[in-house]
Amino acid sequence: MPLVLAGWPDVTAAQAGRVLRLLRGEDLKTVSQALGVTAVTLSSWRGAFLAAGEASLAMPAHGRRGA
Repeated sequence: MPLVLAGWPDVTAAQAGRVLRLLRGEDLKTVSQALGVTAVTLSSWRGAFLAAGEASLAMPAHGRRGA
């Protein structure tokens, strides 16, 4: 089932879903081969995803989406 994130472009939601596979423990090489995306690209997306999450947690609650 595809990941659906309200208000996010489809491409961004797809990238997030791919990163979540890594964060859930799937092997980087396996995921990259399965998706036809380089390991470097997946690693870059993972880093950006984690940085955005960290930045979001540092924001005051009233500045967060849905808060």
